[in-house]
Amino acid sequence: MGVLDRIRHPFGLAEGAGKPDLQEQGDTGMGFWGFTEPGTARRIRDLEYLHDLQGQRAFPIYDRMRLSDPKVDGLLSVRKLPLMKAEWRIESSDPKSDAANKVADFVRENLFERMAYPWHSVLWETMLHSDYGFAPFEIVWAEPDGKNYRVDRLALRPPSTIWWIWGANGRIEKVEQSVFGHWLTIPGEKLMWFVNRREGENWRGHALLRPMHKPWYAKERLEVLEMILAERGGGIPVFKMGTSAQANKALRAKVDSMIRNFRVGETMGMRLPADVEFLLETPASSLSDIHEMKVYYDQQLSNVALAQVLDLGKTATGSRSLGLTLGDMLIDACEAEANGIEDTFNAREGLIWQMVTYNFGEDPNVMPKLRAGKLGKVDALSFGQGLNNMAQAGLRFDDKLTVSYLRDLLGLPAVEDEAIDEQANDSANQTITTPVPTSAVPMLPAAAGGQTLKQQSIAAGQAVGEVKADVSKPSTPLLPQQVRIKGAEGSYWREPRGPEMFADLAELGTALDDGKTAVRTATQGVREKMVRELVTRGREAQAQGRMDSFLAGRPPMVDALQAKVEGVLSGFYGKGRSTVADELARQHADKPVVAQQLEQREQGAIAAAEPFKPLASLGAVVQVVRDHAQAMARSLADVAKHAVTAQLLRAQGGPVPDETVIEMAMRDSDAAVLRTAGTVTQLFSEGRADEAAAQAQDIRDGVYSALLDAATCDACEPMDGETTTDLDEAASWTPNPDCEGGDRCRCLVFYEISQDQGA
Repeated sequence: MGVLDRIRHPFGLAEGAGKPDLQEQGDTGMGFWGFTEPGTARRIRDLEYLHDLQGQRAFPIYDRMRLSDPKVDGLLSVRKLPLMKAEWRIESSDPKSDAANKVADFVRENLFERMAYPWHSVLWETMLHSDYGFAPFEIVWAEPDGKNYRVDRLALRPPSTIWWIWGANGRIEKVEQSVFGHWLTIPGEKLMWFVNRREGENWRGHALLRPMHKPWYAKERLEVLEMILAERGGGIPVFKMGTSAQANKALRAKVDSMIRNFRVGETMGMRLPADVEFLLETPASSLSDIHEMKVYYDQQLSNVALAQVLDLGKTATGSRSLGLTLGDMLIDACEAEANGIEDTFNAREGLIWQMVTYNFGEDPNVMPKLRAGKLGKVDALSFGQGLNNMAQAGLRFDDKLTVSYLRDLLGLPAVEDEAIDEQANDSANQTITTPVPTSAVPMLPAAAGGQTLKQQSIAAGQAVGEVKADVSKPSTPLLPQQVRIKGAEGSYWREPRGPEMFADLAELGTALDDGKTAVRTATQGVREKMVRELVTRGREAQAQGRMDSFLAGRPPMVDALQAKVEGVLSGFYGKGRSTVADELARQHADKPVVAQQLEQREQGAIAAAEPFKPLASLGAVVQVVRDHAQAMARSLADVAKHAVTAQLLRAQGGPVPDETVIEMAMRDSDAAVLRTAGTVTQLFSEGRADEAAAQAQDIRDGVYSALLDAATCDACEPMDGETTTDLDEAASWTPNPDCEGGDRCRCLVFYEISQDQGA
């Protein structure tokens, strides 16, 4: 192909090609097990990065948000109620065709009158896809009514029960549902799948509650603090004790009890001993401060739902025009959601397509559509003025279709066609005394700068669309202590301080995140080979009646599994030591990690971090790591063996395919290996403690930090900032044994060098 031909065919079309390339060449990259050939069915992975919202863990949190928070419930309702109020209808593909009208009537009767659940009940359930990101329904067909197949009901399959989604060729091939320990498979052709903001093959979508989680979580914590502060009288009880009172241990114990039990109530009061004075100190944050923060987070929740109109009237500013603009934006969002529901029902291979195809054949000329009426209200006064202006410009609105549409738009009752014809004739016979040329463009008053109506409309549209934020920049560079390091959501819960400023927080956060799945990732291949070998041996033992000896035998490839685990554990221990060494070196050089450096590392180096290097020789530590690895490898191997055995023995109705046994056993193995995350993070903390002990002569103290744990619990939060000069004591602090999150504790100890060691 020459240069000119290449210019004419910028996408590289073959010269003289008579048909397109039907083979899919690329991939969305969303397969759970990695790359598969295009068009191959594969399990779709969950793309959520926040651990607490991954997989099935998200649904209890979402339910807590939407069922317990009045603001969240109101925002969801204001997005759904307009859709419930809308007039839903089945639109014939050709109103003049008897065949098309017959098909439309059949679909209308089935959907709106003959299903087991009322239409509005089904509609409300479909809108759960905005709450959770997706809402699957199984199409349950009724017994044939003569020659016709109709839908008995659309049965909701709660998203919390959907574990695995299998996709191929841009469609859902099947889903696997877990209900009270029973695994059910639903083929794709029986599914109606409502999804919010799908990207690629992410059939789980984007839940409306997902971006609400951050402000909701912050507001919930503020509500708890507000109640505590209110119960304590809005202040901090302070008891001043004289010298004699200090010496009296019994009196001191009584005063301590009074401090703990001080509460506002109908029976409140106290009797102060001599030489004891009571004060109620005002804290830095008052009840009004907490209330203002709650209002701020409520506004953030409204921003997510595009329902800022609900916040008008709560501040000193606002206007009618702003309310109209925000109201229109909310209605636009609701109409977009209604369009999404329409598209799901009307899609090829969707519910309406199946109903028509099964009963009347696949004929696109008679395929009806589900439509929703207009959602927003019309201002009759403004609308009438606009019609009047257009009528004076020469436009007519007296034909039957336009009159019916306008009356429906204004919520007026319908009129007979004869009345419309009579009104149109009367209007046509009237004489216009002051005609206005249709070609004339009305001019604005001089105050508008002589712009035409069209020019003013364009200018107004630009003014509305060009809202610019005033971002002021500081005139002087910020000091490291003033820089607020912004990490991903769920990373940091306050600003770094002290020795934390010299730590690469992104690197530490990545290490803690990787620790949750490091063993699973490293051992995936070995465990799968082990399970396949166990299935082969189990089949042979089952055929020979030797299942007892199979259970008593040693699983294969335990040594290979141990080597993989040992590499992970030693790598994390070494990583712990290296991070402390880097932090102390930065303190010696007085070079803190500032926000700009951190952002650069997050975008580049962290995204392609080098794998952890195993330890070379650390004496006793190597043996400790090896013992841990051996115990974990044997435990994981036993879990795999028992899982394979259970699957082989439960096959009552006939032999189960090997791939099914392998998949079910791998599920149990994956669950078991995720429970080892605590050991990985424990060795990471031990590595940090050992490096601190090796450089103890330069270290002044250890500081407990909960900075990397956005979900700091009641056990870890009081420890945040605790300092000790005893490095052995500091080593016992993390991971916090009392943490409510158990193995998920992200607290660390940072070490501060002595003052005379600095640069």
